[in-house]
Amino acid sequence: LDAGARVLAVEKDDRCVEALAEVAAAFPGRLDVIRADALEVDEPALLRGARAQVVANLPYNVSTTLLAKWLTVDWPPWFDSLTLMFQREVADRIAAPPGGRDYGRLSVLSQWRTVPRRLFDIPPTAFVPPPKVTSSVVHFAVLDKPVAPAGLADLK
Repeated sequence: LDAGARVLAVEKDDRCVEALAEVAAAFPGRLDVIRADALEVDEPALLRGARAQVVANLPYNVSTTLLAKWLTVDWPPWFDSLTLMFQREVADRIAAPPGGRDYGRLSVLSQWRTVPRRLFDIPPTAFVPPPKVTSSVVHFAVLDKPVAPAGLADLK
């Protein structure tokens, strides 16, 4: 926000909505806070034709569900890239190479239409209260077209 970004935040937790309202007041017209469940949001409707750079610290219990929601929209998507935080083990599965121990459904779905790249890890001590797991930030660069022809239903 300080650098001039326009931010649309979707937040379900009332405590965070209150904290974000204070931030929005400090940056008039640049931060809009939508009190909603990200699983139920119609992102294209919120964006009204604009494209987004998604940056999110996702709740671990819905992170793969949200990722699947975003990767299975009509292509090209409503976003230009995704930069998301996951539990490290989930990030390992997302970026796993074919044939590797962690390669599976999430790897295939993530790598079909994007190039996921694990950027860095975040230790539990960075959070209050600290979780019992290490987190990882993953950037998903959007591909113009899927790496291989496939029916979306085959990948769900």
